[in-house]
Amino acid sequence: MIENKGTIRLENEKLILRKFEIPDCKEFFEGILQDRKLQKYYMIPYKNELKEAKIFLENVIKRYDEDGFYCWAIEEKETHKLVGMINVPERNDSFYSCEIGYCIIQSFRQKGYASLALKMVIEFMSSIGFHRITGGTFLENEISGKVMENVGMKKEGIRRDEVFYQGKFHDVVEYIWINEE
Repeated sequence: MIENKGTIRLENEKLILRKFEIPDCKEFFEGILQDRKLQKYYMIPYKNELKEAKIFLENVIKRYDEDGFYCWAIEEKETHKLVGMINVPERNDSFYSCEIGYCIIQSFRQKGYASLALKMVIEFMSSIGFHRITGGTFLENEISGKVMENVGMKKEGIRRDEVFYQGKFHDVVEYIWINEE
């Protein structure tokens, strides 16, 4: 049985995964919502104005009252800077499965933070009862595939023309982690 706990604080030696707060708005807006390179692969809407980012975050914050809502701000423990976000956009409690998505702000990429955060969330989701944890990435986003492989996820296959995004169809590489306990 799944024991949904919602977005609770998770920590390791380098990162804090926590709920978003309104003071995160500027870093979130500049680092994620305005990063065209990030949006090439991570499907989050581009925002032109800071007030749009605030509305986006307010909607996320409202959902924290739901036990089954999982969306973390990734914070660097040493500096308390926002590094990115990681969430569970899809889950099926009846099948004990969920999908994890993540993105890292450009200035924090290539530091291992995506792998650390993903490992933390996989461990948490498996501890509350999820058996099958997946992640998908556009075929051309090889770096994200390597992140998933780094934490022990296995490439399961390619779903051809799975997503229509930014005016074209994209193949999605599916990665999977199975709770073998």
